[in-house]
Amino acid sequence: MKPFLALLLALAIPASSFAATFFVATDGNDQNDGSSQKPFATPHRAQQAARAAQKPVAIVLRGGTYFLSGPLVLTAADAGCTWEAFQNEMPILSGGVLLTGWREVAPRRWETSVGQLRFSQLYVNDQRRLRPVLPRDGYHNIAGQLAAQHPDRFRFNPGEFRDDWRNLGDVEVTTFHLWTMDRLRIKSVDTAQRVVTFTGPTHSHQQAPLARTTWYRIENVREALTEPGEWYLDRATSILTYLAKPGEGIRRTRIIAPRLPHVVRFDGAERVTLRGLTIAHNAWNKPERGYGFPQADVIVDGAVTARNTRECALENCVIRHTATWAVDWGDGCHSNRVERCELFDLGAGGVKVGPTRLGWEPDTNKWASSTVIRDNLIAHGGRVFPPAVGVWIGHAWNNVVERNHIHDFYYTGISVGWRWGAGFSPAHHNLIADNHIHNIGQGVLSDLAGIYTLGESPGTVLRGNHIHDVSRARYGGWGIYFDEGSSNIIAEANVVHHTQDAGFHQHYGPGNVVRNNLFAYGTNAAIQVSRQNEENIIHFEGNRFLLITTNVFTRDNLKARMTFASNCYWRVGGGPITFMEGATLEQWRRREPDAIVAEVRPDFPKPTPKRYRTDKLPPVPRVFPTAPDERDIYRDIVIDDDFESYAPGQPINEFHTDLCPGDVATITTNTAASGKQSLMFVKGPPGPRSWTPHIYAKVRYENRTIRNSFDLRVEPGAHVAWEWRDWPDGASYHSGPLLHVTPDGSLTASGKKLLTVPTGQWFHIEITCSSGAYSVSVTRPGQAPQRFDGLRCSDGFKAVDWIGFTSAGKQGSVYYVDNLKISPL
Repeated sequence: MKPFLALLLALAIPASSFAATFFVATDGNDQNDGSSQKPFATPHRAQQAARAAQKPVAIVLRGGTYFLSGPLVLTAADAGCTWEAFQNEMPILSGGVLLTGWREVAPRRWETSVGQLRFSQLYVNDQRRLRPVLPRDGYHNIAGQLAAQHPDRFRFNPGEFRDDWRNLGDVEVTTFHLWTMDRLRIKSVDTAQRVVTFTGPTHSHQQAPLARTTWYRIENVREALTEPGEWYLDRATSILTYLAKPGEGIRRTRIIAPRLPHVVRFDGAERVTLRGLTIAHNAWNKPERGYGFPQADVIVDGAVTARNTRECALENCVIRHTATWAVDWGDGCHSNRVERCELFDLGAGGVKVGPTRLGWEPDTNKWASSTVIRDNLIAHGGRVFPPAVGVWIGHAWNNVVERNHIHDFYYTGISVGWRWGAGFSPAHHNLIADNHIHNIGQGVLSDLAGIYTLGESPGTVLRGNHIHDVSRARYGGWGIYFDEGSSNIIAEANVVHHTQDAGFHQHYGPGNVVRNNLFAYGTNAAIQVSRQNEENIIHFEGNRFLLITTNVFTRDNLKARMTFASNCYWRVGGGPITFMEGATLEQWRRREPDAIVAEVRPDFPKPTPKRYRTDKLPPVPRVFPTAPDERDIYRDIVIDDDFESYAPGQPINEFHTDLCPGDVATITTNTAASGKQSLMFVKGPPGPRSWTPHIYAKVRYENRTIRNSFDLRVEPGAHVAWEWRDWPDGASYHSGPLLHVTPDGSLTASGKKLLTVPTGQWFHIEITCSSGAYSVSVTRPGQAPQRFDGLRCSDGFKAVDWIGFTSAGKQGSVYYVDNLKISPL
């Protein structure tokens, strides 16, 4: 280091109460004494010196990138140590490796050997670059389910997979399941049968089935490497290929591959502060058996990960270009802080607090508390794990999350609580205040919100948050979402607007108060309260509701105990406002005497000047496109199911099942038209729904000729109905083909008796439908097929959105279905 620079460095360090100060510079030497004139070269050497020195100690890092040989592990031996950036300089602690040795093997096509290094992320000139993906835009849809109980394979549509792809086992398939996403590794591809099989199943056969209409993408396909900015690592040869973008030169482009899972790890540390540092380039690679998790991907660690840590802090730091979460205050962490930091371009989420064990953590020593997350910018997350969130609080209490700017996440902004249903939860007395949360969901996942809560949480307050632009894939894009068991929470003075669903949603839970908020421009309503029971208790007071539809509520739910006082309602453009159970304002005032319908639009509260960080960030790729439209998912699907791939006694996941107590709709080995299994329906005792047991599936056929066939066996006393519906909005519908088999054996179609079918024997039915008319062919045992033409659908039937079986027979009556097929011609 030049003498005059050393002098400037020394003069720039202000006087402090540190007993010792050590310096680190990229051009230093670990044989030096660590003074400003003779700095160390590595943070690890400075740590050794600081541990041997009198406390408190400062370690000052000059600007530049420090490629760590291992994570910086901070323990009790580092108590009283502050790590800080030299004034106006940017030291970067990198978990990556600078790649060199590039050669241009074709125009704009670069290659280098990476030896034994294996990675799934890459950064070029300080920007995330992506591996090739199929399809280029949007998603594929699974054609058929093959393994219901152990979902490790599915049937694909023609041309979506090839068995001759290079390094087939390195190809990743990302499957999307409403609020989760699984990463699966290919084991084999059978192009003749159109079956792809994986090295392991998804995380749950119930929550993440590989069912028809699940949408998915295929990553890391060598043959798809065609676009500038894409890269591919051939693990077999260790050759990395990069397709350079315009303006990138092979000698001046800086390319970094991640290597370390953690960059900084707190392990039993106390009173350690990181200030002004940049932390980047940690690694995550998919396990051999794939990866998936039930919610929010909180099982993934952070670039900064802590356990059993107290009174530690990140101040004015930047954490960027991560494969995982940015910061993970995990088991046994108390009184820690993240303040005035920038967390962006994140593989998963921003900050998570507390143990991640699902539902309940019995070891109280692992619970966390008193974390402060304040004045941070947390943006552009979920680039590897889209279900991750901006801030997550698990089994942890007395935390403060305030004045953070959280945006561009695919799932949820802030999530509080980690216990479903009733029962004590450690996540109590949390303050979520004055955060700006927007661009959440973005049409990728479902069942999400700007702020999401779970479980009992007395003392928790959501106050003064500004939430807007929340959208989802299939359902559930809410502003504030009190999910299962959320109880004793106050939501006050929040501004929530432009949400794809209601601004506020409570699933169920007692003792919640929603007061003095503004809920505006919820696409379908302002309020949703879901579960109908007396335990669902909530009070609304002093809120302003700006409606863009006639409905205040998404559904009628008089069994939930809701009370209302002094709320104000206004509908954009005027027009009538409908309250619960279709009540007019005059009728509603019997329930809320002081309800107000505003004549002019209530004003939005004026935001506090400079309330949130709005730092300008470099470009970050979106990565996951908006999910396909629901109608496109179901359009022209082919159902061809012999029910042989399911375990006996299990429902079929590709159909929705509706049962009353005692009903059965399940796979059985009792009988089969072919093979060994069929689908069995058993009628239970009289219940609230006369049509159960009932299964149905969503489909979408329009302007097409449709062919449908199945085998049926009806036992004495059974009443079978098989129906197609044109039901686009889920409200009113028109029937298409409608077949009944009554207890006397009569087979009718659209009310017309066709013939009598035998009981206790299999027979075959085929239906062909086009332009509002259909024909039915019936093949009884030992007889030739009988065909009936000219059968009419109901007036208004134009397309098929829904197909389903129902049962209306005697208690205990049984019928069976096998070899169900339906497809467009």
